[in-house]
Amino acid sequence: MRTRNKWITAVGVTALAAAAVQLNPQDVTAADHIDAPATQGDAAADIADFYAWHTERGTIVAIITFNALLEAGADPVYDDTVLYTVHIDNTADPAEANQPLDNDNDNVSDIQINVRFGQNGAGEWGMQVNGAPGAADETFDGPVGMPLTNGSVTAAANIYDDPFFFDFEGFTATAMNLLDDTEAADVAFASILAGAPVDFFAGLNTMAVVVEFDAAMAADGNADNFLQLWATTGAR
Repeated sequence: MRTRNKWITAVGVTALAAAAVQLNPQDVTAADHIDAPATQGDAAADIADFYAWHTERGTIVAIITFNALLEAGADPVYDDTVLYTVHIDNTADPAEANQPLDNDNDNVSDIQINVRFGQNGAGEWGMQVNGAPGAADETFDGPVGMPLTNGSVTAAANIYDDPFFFDFEGFTATAMNLLDDTEAADVAFASILAGAPVDFFAGLNTMAVVVEFDAAMAADGNADNFLQLWATTGAR
């Protein structure tokens, strides 16, 4: 499953999603959403997509979506046992990154932006952000459902309309057709058969963590202004 827009490259997988950002327009790709039953069983830790792009404001916006496929009108769901992390590798060579089978980059996280959720004594949910480039404080926190600003960093967490666009039923039917030697037709996407795209995710919502941070501080002097980003979740 993947969708393309302008800006950067991003590939999402369960509990791990990756992106490469050079500070000029490229493609953006997102993928995942529907995983094996065991993975879906921990929805708060199940990454749906990871998006990242460079803005004209000199910032990078990184978004981790999780606990997808929520019905319209569903309440936000937060979990204080899950750690959400945006990893930034700012020492990578883009030429090496384009050689997946012979890559000499260390591909190691140099910066980690960590986000956790928690409740106060009144049962109200908040979010804590740690390690975001450009923040005035190493760690800051505030209520969920509204933007939090600290230095040049803005962070938010809430339930949102799922931005992913994909004909999942067409994908499933195509996969089954390819396995069926008796089926003459293989491709079953509505955009091809009926000429009209179908969005399986229309009307469904997803939880998301959004962090906007200083691009130059994240690059930390990288001459190519090239960053590799990925996201992980971990449950305690």
